[in-house]
Formats: sequence, C-alpha cells, structure tokens
Amino acid sequence: MCAKFIDEVTPVLADQSRRKTVVDAALEWAKQLVMAQIGFVRSVVRSVGQAQRKKTQRGRRVDTVTLLDGAVVSLRRLDERDAEAVIAFFHRDLTDRERYYRFFVIRPGFLHRFARNLVENSPTNYAVGTFEAGRLIGVANYIRTNDPEVAEVAVAVAHKDHLRGVATAMLCHLGEAARRNGIRYFIADVLAENQALLDAMRDADVPYERVSSNAVLQIRVDLSDIPDGVGRSARSKTRGG
Repeated sequence: MCAKFIDEVTPVLADQSRRKTVVDAALEWAKQLVMAQIGFVRSVVRSVGQAQRKKTQRGRRVDTVTLLDGAVVSLRRLDERDAEAVIAFFHRDLTDRERYYRFFVIRPGFLHRFARNLVENSPTNYAVGTFEAGRLIGVANYIRTNDPEVAEVAVAVAHKDHLRGVATAMLCHLGEAARRNGIRYFIADVLAENQALLDAMRDADVPYERVSSNAVLQIRVDLSDIPDGVGRSARSKTRGG
C-alpha cells in the first residue's frame, strides 16, 4: 500500500515541480521584459532631451524645412555670433546683380556695419538665416518702421541655391515672427526687374499690393494673408527663391 501511494504521488510531485519551474521562468521573463521596457523608455527620454537641446542649441531655436529638391535645411534667428557668416554670404554667395537687387549698389561699402545691425537682437529688428550643412544659404530680415504695425522686409538667397524654395520658407518664417511681435504689414522697395523676389512672394501664397509702380516698386503685404509656414515642407510650392 505504501509503495502504491508513493508511486501515485511521485508523478504529482514531479508535475508540480515542473509547473513551479515554468511559473518561476515566466516570472523571471516578465521581470526582464519590464526592465527592458523601463530601459527603453529611459533611452527615449534621453533621446528626446538630446533632441530638445539640439533644437535650442546655443540658446537658439531651430526650425527645419524640406525644400523643393527634398533637402532638409535649418531656419533660425540670427544673432551677433553670425555677423561674420552674414558678411561672407553677401560677399561670396551673391552675384553683382543680386547684390544690386538687395542694396541698389553693386559693391556696398557698408557691409560690416550692415551685418552688425542686421544681427542685432532688438524689438525693431528680426533676421532669419537658412543653413544647409552649417552653411548660410539665405538671409531675410525685417525692420520695424516708425509705424509700429509696419516693417520693411528684404530677402537674399545664395546664387546657386535659387529655385529651391529658400526665399519662400524664410518669408513664411518672417511673417509668423512679425505677427507674434504685433506687426501687421510688410513693405518693401523692389526693383521692377527683380522678378525672382516677386515670384518667391507669390509662391509663398503672399498676396501683395503695389503702392507705386515706377522703376522701384513699393509693395505692401497684409500679414494676415500669409499662411503659417514654419516646419512645413516647401515642396508643396512650385517655384520659390
């Protein structure tokens, strides 16, 4: 009888032992899975933190835009640390005709003073630069006039980077910044032959009115008509400066 009892109980004990082993293994696996998930979440948090630090690198906000050719570029407000890059841009990356369109003279002798004023961080002045692989390929800015709701705007794009949507992206960025700062209108003096800038404004969905139509056009833009554009792909446009 005793032997029979032992024979009947032994398989039960073995089965219970196997179940205990399986349960222990399952619990251990679950523990490892939870730890792995915790590790993953921590890594994601670290990555997001690094990305946020990158977006505010050196204390400056950086926006990204996809151009017409699919290239991703960075747009950010310029400051005094960019003065030399701005000078080099206007010296090196524009043709004589493009400098003439921007300054109404071919070789401006005031570039150093102009660059210092351009990058000055003040309530009346805002300048944005477009960067590709660390190279400055476009500069746009506005200066508030005596009327606090009106600012004068200007745009320049490196010669070899025309028709990629750079000017379009910068105009959208400037329009958003201006509205945040209480500006309602942009004005600009544009040579009548400077069709590239007029095309860029059209492709940015910026309707404008011509205040005068001589050799130098004065145009006026109602900023409430400019669409939100920062972070949006410029590829939806058909041309662009």
